[in-house]
Amino acid sequence: MVENRETGIYNATGPAKPLVIGEMLDQIKGAVNSDATFTWVPADFLEKQKVEAWSDMPVWTGDESGMARTSITRALGKGLTFRPLAETARDTLAWFKSQPQDRQSKLRAGLTPGREAEVLAAWRKHLG
Repeated sequence: MVENRETGIYNATGPAKPLVIGEMLDQIKGAVNSDATFTWVPADFLEKQKVEAWSDMPVWTGDESGMARTSITRALGKGLTFRPLAETARDTLAWFKSQPQDRQSKLRAGLTPGREAEVLAAWRKHLG
């Protein structure tokens, strides 16, 4: 669009087609050959545990999920494309592993392993 000197306002949230969080996580898990397991917990339980969308769980939008449903039709019509999720996941992981160890040890988002264990223990207790 820059080459064509086009201007305007375009929503470009992606992906081009709806992608539920479980499918996204499964695709990332496969792309990076992870043995991760997922535990699905209701949003209201996470809120009671003071787990916050975006910061504590970066891909969980909480009550703000409407933002990801903004129409991107106009941008797609102008040629917006997306990298495959698997490629993005592999490249992001490779980049992160190339960072100095002190940077790798200071994650800026997500639950710490200890906090994650606390929340999962509370969930198991809740289930009885």
